[in-house]
Amino acid sequence: MKRITTNWYADESLQRRVKSLFSQHQQSICKRTDRMFAVLMAIQWVAAVAAALWLSPKTWAGPDSQTHIHVWAALFLGGVVSLFPIALALTRPGEASTRYIIAVGQALMSSLLIHFTGGRIETHFHVFGSLAFLSFYRDWRVLVPATVVVAADHFLRGMFWPESVYGVLTVSNWRWLEHAGWVLFEDTFLLIAIKRSMSEMCDIAERTAESERLNEGLEHRVSERTEQLAATNRKLENEVAERRQVEEQLLHNAFHDGLTGLANRALFMDHLKLALGRAERNESYQFAVLFLDLDRFKVINDSLGHTAGDQLLIEIARRLEATIRPGDTVSRLGGDEFSVLLDDLGGVDEAERVAERLQVELALPFNMGGHEEFTTVSIGIAMSTTGYQLPDDILRDADTAMYRAKQLGKARHAVFNQAMHARAMDRLELERDLRRAVERGEIFLQYQSIVSLGAGSLRGFEALVRWRHPQRGILPPIDFIPIAEETGIIIQLGKWVLEEACRQMSRWQKLSPQNKPLQISVNLSCKQFLQPDLLEQIQGVLRETGLDARSLKLEITESVVMENIETATRTLERLQALGVELSIDDFGTGYSSLSYLQRFPVNTLKIDRSFISRITESDGTAEIVRTIMQLGQNLGMDVIAEGVETEQQNEQLKALGCEFGQGYYFSLPLDRDAAEALSLGRLSKTAFQPDALHSTASLVGA
Repeated sequence: MKRITTNWYADESLQRRVKSLFSQHQQSICKRTDRMFAVLMAIQWVAAVAAALWLSPKTWAGPDSQTHIHVWAALFLGGVVSLFPIALALTRPGEASTRYIIAVGQALMSSLLIHFTGGRIETHFHVFGSLAFLSFYRDWRVLVPATVVVAADHFLRGMFWPESVYGVLTVSNWRWLEHAGWVLFEDTFLLIAIKRSMSEMCDIAERTAESERLNEGLEHRVSERTEQLAATNRKLENEVAERRQVEEQLLHNAFHDGLTGLANRALFMDHLKLALGRAERNESYQFAVLFLDLDRFKVINDSLGHTAGDQLLIEIARRLEATIRPGDTVSRLGGDEFSVLLDDLGGVDEAERVAERLQVELALPFNMGGHEEFTTVSIGIAMSTTGYQLPDDILRDADTAMYRAKQLGKARHAVFNQAMHARAMDRLELERDLRRAVERGEIFLQYQSIVSLGAGSLRGFEALVRWRHPQRGILPPIDFIPIAEETGIIIQLGKWVLEEACRQMSRWQKLSPQNKPLQISVNLSCKQFLQPDLLEQIQGVLRETGLDARSLKLEITESVVMENIETATRTLERLQALGVELSIDDFGTGYSSLSYLQRFPVNTLKIDRSFISRITESDGTAEIVRTIMQLGQNLGMDVIAEGVETEQQNEQLKALGCEFGQGYYFSLPLDRDAAEALSLGRLSKTAFQPDALHSTASLVGA
């Protein structure tokens, strides 16, 4: 039994299969037995009819004997009793109710047959019926009531109403004892069989109960294990779902920009590689790469903060997604740089139309915290028809075209051509050479004099940086300062210029004490001005060179101070506290506010050369110059006019009351020795006259 239980425990499906087969087999036996008893009862009834009509009267015929009325009553009652069990056995075999009704009907039939045979044929049918019950049913709940009914019927009616038992009027007084003996024999045999059957049934019941208990325990444990397994499965499913979500997020993060949700450089380059593959397989297929760079993002980012800058980038990303065509790819490469892959184009005209549409869309105002902000974009376009092999090459050329668009005035687009590539390569080579120019001693200074227009005397110099390139010759600042600004080389270069200029002015002051009032002006770039240790650098230079701080004038442009007004004001105040004078260079070309100008601790305004070149024309420029001079004088500032090149300009400036001037009319930029000679008075004052310009240039070797 334990082995069977173990097997059931091991295989629940086998247990269910065994139960199913046992139930089906038991049901089949019950149905077959019920039908058999229906046939048996029918046979018994036919035999009863035959006995009533033929056997009983003949067997007991005599002068005082006749067929008793009970024979006909039993015949009728037997028919009534047998019809209902027979009908149930044929229509509803196998049901418990049918089995009980058949058992009771069989018992009643056995008691009725005594009337038809005089008590002798009953023994045969009674024993046969009991054995059939024991063989097929083995159900004590059927056998015991049937036995009690038969015994009670035979004993009670035999004792008190023998005629009803034997079906005759005259019966021996001991005839009922004969019949009772037969009944006792039958019932004893039946009880012995029942006892054996009861033992078997109890064993079966015990095993069944044990099986049911084991099954219940098994079901309970299976239920627990199922719940545990379900919980584990749910946990695993959650973990798998979380892991899948994390993997999807990691995959998304690996190929998308974290701020805007656009494709990042890696995904964009992958799409670009696929486009190159299609172009290689299909000669008629064309695509283009657009490289976008915002023109005023730094101003917005610095003035409104990085949070507002990030929000602006997100808004720009949404506009780009809404503007590009279906099937195109837009990505953020980093910072304020975006790129667009235009797929399946009809030509460069279509790419330019898309670029124009993007520029119009991005030029619309952005709502930043209740304020409208505007920005523009410069776009470079590179077409696949150039014959690219690598994704990096076409992206590089689109970047080159974008820089060309910025050089042309920003807020526009430019299509890449080979001339741009040549310029880019030239620029790259120049950048490479510039990184070593200071170390190789190729950088040098020239000095342009600043003159008092009224007295015609020298008031100082402006230090101008030059580059003596080994192959290209002497390069003006316009050729390399923008590169130095962009690459950060300007920090190293600006520091060298400051040290060299201060060293020279300190030398000239030591050589001639009367040069003490002279000042040296040095331009500060935007990146230099924004350095956190700028004050410490200047203090260090002054200390090393021994130059008085009042002899140093730092020149900055309007745009530098206006990009971050609060920070710029604090820096200017610290520099002024150090004793250094400050000058606003190229005044009038920027976008400074007069309300801010009076807050800046500035000593000098330098009027941009673009105004001086038109001062003699009748277009109102002279009045602008007069206004700037009066503004500076009212604010207690000196005013210097830049770019004075003719006598008429000089006379006009003096007539307007300008104090100082600077330009080719007074002197070309001088090298160190010529500037030293000029500062020591070795050049005559005629050098400052208009007719002495060429002679001065010859003296300094310009």
